[in-house]
Amino acid sequence: MVHTDHLGAAQGSLRPFHRDSRCTGASQVFHLARRMAGLQLLALSVCLVMGTALAQPHLEVKKERCKLTKELEEGPFYLPTALLLRSNITEAQPGIPLTLQVLVEDPDCKPLPGIIVDIWSANSTGFYSGYARDAPKFPKDCTTAKGNPCGFGDKCTTPDGKPCGFPGPPHGGGDRPHPHPHPHHPEPTTDETFLRGIALTAVNGVAEFQTIIPGWYPGRAVHIHVKVHAPQINTTRLSDSHVIHTGQFFFPEDILSQMEGLDPYTQDTVHRVLNKDDHDFQQDPTQILDVALAHPDSLANGATGKISVVIDQFRAEVEPVAHESMLPVAR
Repeated sequence: MVHTDHLGAAQGSLRPFHRDSRCTGASQVFHLARRMAGLQLLALSVCLVMGTALAQPHLEVKKERCKLTKELEEGPFYLPTALLLRSNITEAQPGIPLTLQVLVEDPDCKPLPGIIVDIWSANSTGFYSGYARDAPKFPKDCTTAKGNPCGFGDKCTTPDGKPCGFPGPPHGGGDRPHPHPHPHHPEPTTDETFLRGIALTAVNGVAEFQTIIPGWYPGRAVHIHVKVHAPQINTTRLSDSHVIHTGQFFFPEDILSQMEGLDPYTQDTVHRVLNKDDHDFQQDPTQILDVALAHPDSLANGATGKISVVIDQFRAEVEPVAHESMLPVAR
C-alpha cells in the first residue's frame, strides 16, 4: 500500500513502465488499477449524492420542528396579577402528578435561556383558581342545536327541551370559537392561586414545572395554557418583559382515556371533549405533549410531559404586561 505522502514519488517510479515494452503487463495492471480507483471514486460520488438525497427528509423534519409555534387563544381565566415565580404550582391539588418540561427554542432550533414561561390550568375537576368552585357545570346531555357539547356562552338544551348552559364569553367550545384570542377576563371570585406559576428557562432552554394533569370542563378538551414572556435587555423585573407567545398544550387521547377512570377525575360528570372536537386543537394539532409514565403500567404514579415552543424572541410585543404587583426575577 502506497502512503499518500509519497504518492508523487511512487507515480514517478512507475513512469518507465509506460515506455518499456518489457513491462507491458505491469503497465496494463497499473492502468487497470487506475480504472478501478476511478470506479471507486465514482461509486463514492454516487453514494454521497444518494446519501444527501436520503438525508433530505431529516432536514425537512428539522425545518418543520423549528417553525414558529402557532398562537392559540388565551381563554377567559388568565390572572396577570397571580404570576408567581415557582416551579411547583400544585398547592396540594389532588390529581395525577405531572412533571411538565417546556423547551423554548428560536427558529434556528437553538435553546433560549432566561425566557419566562407562564402556565395555568384547571384542577382535576375542571375549575380554575380564582373562580368559585361551585360555579355551575353542564350535565352530559346539555348540547347545542348541532348536538355538540355545550360551551360557555352557547344556547343549549337538554333532550327534553329545557334550556341549560352557562352565560358568558365563548372560548373555543360548542359551535363557535372565541372571536378574539385575548378575551375579557371575568373578575376573580377567590384569592386562590393553585396551578398557576412562572419559571425561567435554564441554559438548555427548558422550564420545568411540577403540576397535575388537569381535568376538563364544558366545551373544551383537556389542556394547559401557556404564555411566553421575553425579558427586556439589562433588566431583572418581570414587569419589564413582554408577551411574545400565547398558546395551549394538549394530551394524547390514550393518556386521557386512562385518566378518566382514576380518582379524583371520576368525580367530573361533565362530558369530556375529545381533542379532535376541540376548536383550539384543530388550529394546531402539533401542540400535544410527549408523555412518558413514571411507571409503565400505572398512570396513577405520575408522568412527565415534554413539548417544545418555537418563538421569535425579538418579535414585537404581542400583549403588554404592565402590573406593578409582579415579582422581580433573579437572573
